[in-house]
Amino acid sequence: MRSLYLFGVLMFLLVGACGTRPDNLSNRMPESSDSSPKGKAARPQPDKLVVWAEWSGDRLILTRKPFDPDGKSIEYAPKEHPHNTKIDGLRAWGSEESLPHDSELTRFELEIDNQRYTLPRELWANCYDPNFFVEEEDAWGRRVVMPRVHAMATPNKKLLIQFYGSDGGGGYSAFYEIDVSKMACTRTITEEDNKISEVLSGRLIRIAK
Repeated sequence: MRSLYLFGVLMFLLVGACGTRPDNLSNRMPESSDSSPKGKAARPQPDKLVVWAEWSGDRLILTRKPFDPDGKSIEYAPKEHPHNTKIDGLRAWGSEESLPHDSELTRFELEIDNQRYTLPRELWANCYDPNFFVEEEDAWGRRVVMPRVHAMATPNKKLLIQFYGSDGGGGYSAFYEIDVSKMACTRTITEEDNKISEVLSGRLIRIAK
């Protein structure tokens, strides 16, 4: 069992490094509310996602809304670098040619050992057009909805998270390594060409109960 556990963690780390889709590590079907993960999963809601981490009771809560440029400082990308648009001073991951076409994150929250945390906004607010779910065909030819966000706890008490955004030329993956014991987190952005484009670190922010 331990060897299987370590193999799963290793595969998750490899997935995060290369930016490919971890089909063999698909999480449980997410709940559409803050209810228990036991029992039948509720029908996913498109603008809220609750993911329970494998190998632990930790969970990730994400919410999003349609992208709204009003009130934002936008620096459009030059023609020679069409995916380098900046919004509020940060590189806009998921933008294609100019602005994000779909949505923006409004909440990135962790619940670990009954304590709630969030991350500095520069580590999640510029991940535009996040893909919460994907519809695909299973082994029996049925169309099923699967989560596109994955989370796993490691034996050394770290939490690993990976999700994907946009598609085509603007596609990317965001991989997080969170160490609660050090109140630290690191985000690695990998683009569609599997090249690591940005690595940022920050401190966890404890949310008062």
